[in-house]
Amino acid sequence: MLIQHKFIAALSLILISCIILFASFKKDTVDKPVNIILIVADDLGYSDLSSYGNKFIQTPNIDALGKNGIQFMQAYTTSPICGPSRIGLLTGRYQQRFGDEFMPYDHYDPAYMKNLRAHFPALKKSIPGLKNLKLDVFVNRKKFDDGMPASEITIAELLKQKGYATGLIGKWNLGDGSKFYPDEHGYAYSYYFGGALTRYVDDPVDTSRYINQHLPWAISEAVAWAPRYGSTAIREGRNIVKDTGYFTFSLASKAVDFIDKYKHNPFFLRLPLMHPMTHSRFRKNILTAFIALPILCTVCILE
Repeated sequence: MLIQHKFIAALSLILISCIILFASFKKDTVDKPVNIILIVADDLGYSDLSSYGNKFIQTPNIDALGKNGIQFMQAYTTSPICGPSRIGLLTGRYQQRFGDEFMPYDHYDPAYMKNLRAHFPALKKSIPGLKNLKLDVFVNRKKFDDGMPASEITIAELLKQKGYATGLIGKWNLGDGSKFYPDEHGYAYSYYFGGALTRYVDDPVDTSRYINQHLPWAISEAVAWAPRYGSTAIREGRNIVKDTGYFTFSLASKAVDFIDKYKHNPFFLRLPLMHPMTHSRFRKNILTAFIALPILCTVCILE
């Protein structure tokens, strides 16, 4: 399972981007700039899709991208974790060349972290995943100012120079705050959160529509329930906004709006989704169909 999830989403990112690029590049449109949509799935394992041998869930829409384009049977990424692998993909450079081989530190709600530290010994007994978070929980995040350096050139910056409308909708995870805003790295429009994860549904939660799914063995179990604050806050541009929907579907809606707005111009849209990682909150109608195997439910939502 660990080996599977080391793919992160590099496989699907490369697959989908190449499909869109080559499918659009017809002989009669050689001189016309192609539109590029770069979709990233988070922690999608190699065998989580039916096109790669999964027998428990069907993913015909995702599979069709490979069937009608290019499907890779081997793929590699420069890092097994979120932030560094994304930086490598966007810059085309090994992260070690500029000191970004580790995850950027997220900034959580201070009151939440204070409570987590105070009850850490007791929580470790009920949340085994916390054992791997010990150093991260007690680190002084104020001492760290890490993320993708402004000196690195991204694909968004290069395409923007060529007249592309550029957009980021989804998970950023390349640094939070000043110096690390998406607009400082080539994205004219952005709707995102800056860290590794955020709540799928913000408080107050409509319990008639949504259900919580705790995963005590997961390293992300504790921080998955942190209030939206700092790295987990939702932003449009640099402004914090209130997202009242199911976050994955909110991102899909924003992506459709972006495509509609720029469909007559060349555009580059990066759409890094949070599914199927940290499946902590589901729509009841979706979870009911996959109650025995929640991981399948998260892939279903992605599909």
